[in-house]
Amino acid sequence: MRMTACFLAILAIAGASAEDLPPVFSKLNYEQARAKAKTEKKTLIVKATATWCGPCKQMDKTSWLDERIVKWVQANGLAIQLDVDEQAQAAKSLEVGSLPTMIAFKNDAEFDRVVGYQDADTLLAWLERVKAGKRAIDEAMELLAAVKSGTKKLPGMERLNLAKRLAEGRKYEEATDQFFWLWEKIPTEYPELIGVRGSFMIRDLTALAEKHKPARERLIALRDATAKKFESETKRAAEPLRDWIVLNQALEESQRTIEWFDRVKDNPDAAETIGRIDHLLLPFLEDEARWADMGKIDRKPVERLRKRKSMDSSGQVLSGRKMDPEMRAQVEEAEVQLLREEAGRAYAAQLAAGNEKLAAEVAETALELDDSPAMRIALVQTALRARQPRAAHEIWLNQVEKTGEDVKELRDRLKKLLAQQKP
Repeated sequence: MRMTACFLAILAIAGASAEDLPPVFSKLNYEQARAKAKTEKKTLIVKATATWCGPCKQMDKTSWLDERIVKWVQANGLAIQLDVDEQAQAAKSLEVGSLPTMIAFKNDAEFDRVVGYQDADTLLAWLERVKAGKRAIDEAMELLAAVKSGTKKLPGMERLNLAKRLAEGRKYEEATDQFFWLWEKIPTEYPELIGVRGSFMIRDLTALAEKHKPARERLIALRDATAKKFESETKRAAEPLRDWIVLNQALEESQRTIEWFDRVKDNPDAAETIGRIDHLLLPFLEDEARWADMGKIDRKPVERLRKRKSMDSSGQVLSGRKMDPEMRAQVEEAEVQLLREEAGRAYAAQLAAGNEKLAAEVAETALELDDSPAMRIALVQTALRARQPRAAHEIWLNQVEKTGEDVKELRDRLKKLLAQQKP
């Protein structure tokens, strides 16, 4: 789940800058556009978007500027962008979830929708199918029928994409069946998707459960069945424990996870069990500002920082994504920002836990990986958020100030907290 959050944060930062609409889009709002399209008997294309949506902005720079797309809209209809933050009520009525979402209206009724980044060829193919009266969800249902009859066998990722398409097309019962089938089969038949199962897939299941009560009921039953696999409070095998934590989060009942942690955290018999899933517990503990507990269970913060830097340098997060140089540069900067945030958390947690030597190693590694004023600020800021000021932080702030950065507010907070620590 943590990688999901990081990835979404990268995309959000990358798409943060607002830009003018591509010329293909009318400046009419949603209600005006629907009225105009109805009166003129035109197909209305609504692109649900947001200023923070990276893939949305990427489409504005590529697909929506494509000459073929522009000609299609001019010849066949009307296109608008609907900002889900500015027109929240309209977005809610349209059941917009992931962004971007493209919705086609014919005769003032929703005809079809597609979700996610669409390159120009893919978008044009969808528009042509809309014109021909063919729905994307119909294709998904035909594929599902072939899969269920045994005439078509899909690789794991394609099966997952099918489940997502069914959910996006609001075929909720069929989507539920496919997601839960995959949940059961991935460990044995598609082990390469085990990481996806606990991140992107569970996120999609969570969204489905919010819209479809039977999906939530099945999630509860699955979570409770998983709990029955535990040997005891302190002895819990890694796989079912990971699943149980993820399912609690999907059901917005992570307090169950924290309550279990509190029951066993001081029991030596639970040390090995907690060590297997410490990375899953850290975000929950941070949400509750339990910095000392974070530091006690985070046994390898230095190794984790190096791993994150190595992953970012190898371009794993960027792989497979079409980006122009400007957006790629923004994403790379966002990755560095995520490294700084993780370093700050790890450093503050070790200070709170009283592990001064390990905290120093974390800081040293952080500055080795990113020797910048921004990293020093991140380390000090998070330490102060955890109420762990140190006199040495003054040195870092002096170094930052020499680069021209204004750190007066941070320095004042540091002095105040240091004064409060004096006997």
